[in-house]
Amino acid sequence: MTRKESLEKIAQTFWGKPKRKERSKKIFFLISTIFIFLVILVIMSAYLFSHGITKLKPETKILTFDLDREIIRLNYNFKDADLKTEKYTINLGNLNLVGFKRLEISCRKAKPKGEISLKVEIENSLKEKASCYISGIKNQWQIFGVNLEEFKEINDWSSVKNLSFVIEEWNTQEKFDTVYIDQIMFKKGGKF
Repeated sequence: MTRKESLEKIAQTFWGKPKRKERSKKIFFLISTIFIFLVILVIMSAYLFSHGITKLKPETKILTFDLDREIIRLNYNFKDADLKTEKYTINLGNLNLVGFKRLEISCRKAKPKGEISLKVEIENSLKEKASCYISGIKNQWQIFGVNLEEFKEINDWSSVKNLSFVIEEWNTQEKFDTVYIDQIMFKKGGKF
């Protein structure tokens, strides 16, 4: 071996290319790290799907309907009409209300004299329909609440389809007026 060859071998030993074993160790470390990451990812995914992803979401306590900055305006005129009811229906699109306990609405009537009662109807996708009445609506804004337990005919709250407000002639003191409805909320708790 010449002097040049021996110097190259010494240089290669101290500063030269990494040996094949070192390269294979780095590749093994990289592959094992990726494998461990994938195993952890699969285990976490299996856990989330088996226990339900919804358990990780914050629980909704109040569900409010945005009426596009509009107030529901329910005009009725029972003087000359054959139809003795006036109805406004909101399509809820199979809304899941499981766990909700209360419906609250804010409403008032236009004329200063008298009071009226408003029928509230709920219908689910199984065509179960129930109703109850809100009484004492005057010409000042008031918040009225109804416990969902009062809608006894509804057994499945997982797919509520429609929420309707109905004015019936026999529940009014005047033959024509307007009822305004705003701030429709379903609540999981609150005053009962």
